[in-house]
Amino acid sequence: MRPPVRLLLDNELAVVLCPREQLAQAYVAFYCGVGSRHETPAQNGLSHVLEHMLFRGTASFPEATALNAAAEEFGGFLEGATYRDHMLFATACHPSAVGDAVAILGELVQTPRYRGMEVERAILREELLETLDADGRMVDLDNTAHRAAYGEHGLGLPIEGTLVNLERIDVAALEEHRRRYVVGANSVVSIAGPIDVGEVVMQVKRAFGRLDAGRAPMVETPPPARHEPVLRYVRDASSQIDIRLSFDAVSISDPEYPALVMLARILADGLASRMHAELVDRRGLAYALHAGLTTYGDCGRFDFEVSVAPDRAAAAVAAILDFASAAG
Repeated sequence: MRPPVRLLLDNELAVVLCPREQLAQAYVAFYCGVGSRHETPAQNGLSHVLEHMLFRGTASFPEATALNAAAEEFGGFLEGATYRDHMLFATACHPSAVGDAVAILGELVQTPRYRGMEVERAILREELLETLDADGRMVDLDNTAHRAAYGEHGLGLPIEGTLVNLERIDVAALEEHRRRYVVGANSVVSIAGPIDVGEVVMQVKRAFGRLDAGRAPMVETPPPARHEPVLRYVRDASSQIDIRLSFDAVSISDPEYPALVMLARILADGLASRMHAELVDRRGLAYALHAGLTTYGDCGRFDFEVSVAPDRAAAAVAAILDFASAAG
């Protein structure tokens, strides 16, 4: 297996190329270090709205349908996602179409047209409502756990933002946000597949060479780890209780990170995992459960999640804590 090729363009854009001749497709991705972590409560949701609006058209593809059709012509589809600390735009494609895929992603992040703002606002409103109950209370476990852990810090803010913020975000705010964060020094282009490295480097330079260098943003240090438990509970009419037990964990660069990834897999990744075997197969406490690790550059969370009937909640929590304690 050939090692990855890493280089830095003149505009400080990092490029990582992974030649993999055994693959039938190539995967092209653009990562940018911006998410809800980089927002204030008054701005919350701005990164997520920007991600959506970048798909509404570019210089060569004036509206969303044309943009997506161009990707489908080379056998791919465009995907985008916003996380707490970064944003992603990517597509898979036939190896012969890597240049086309790179060009489309380059346009996507550099020449947005921001058309159809009100239509996209309605779509975003529907997505945001999925995290709220009928009374407008936050019921998304990931958002609730992060708020309990990090408070008003950016990591404690919901990626989707708030309904109030969504209504007042405008094109000017989006473009200012894009120009500040979607810059070479804060971004990475990664391509894997059966590629010609020299050819792909030239394609990336053509597509992203005009991207401003900018600078990587400073991020606020997260609050110190808590030494006492915190409980967040929202009463609703659901027939089950959704529970997340969230623990302080390490950053992605910590030497212990690989061990925690393995621990999550051993405990609750798959039907043969130890926690599934005990809580589901043997004791019938739940239909399914999950353990996962979420990491950032300077902190992380190790979570257990389960949905159970109210009369089994205490037993399920006790069993999860027993496993967590035994794991050290």
